[in-house]
Amino acid sequence: MPVITSGELKTRHRQVRDDQPEGLRVRIHRAISWLARAQREAGDPDATFIFLCIALNAAYAHEFGFEERELVQRDLPSHPHLACLISRT
Repeated sequence: MPVITSGELKTRHRQVRDDQPEGLRVRIHRAISWLARAQREAGDPDATFIFLCIALNAAYAHEFGFEERELVQRDLPSHPHLACLISRT
């Protein structure tokens, strides 16, 4: 199976990004950027692994909007174990 480089992914993403929601566009852009960073660390497997983990997390991250944060904060009293997920700012 051929390996697809971050540059090839970036080119493909530019072709389709106008049809994507902004949140998805940003996540894909960030993931591709971290993948490129991992590919530059060919001589350091530890750094490559870390950057690939960051790329994966960037791809699957969920941006919390203001409304969602309010809902989660409202529901915290019934779910105290989730309090660590909410920033105090």
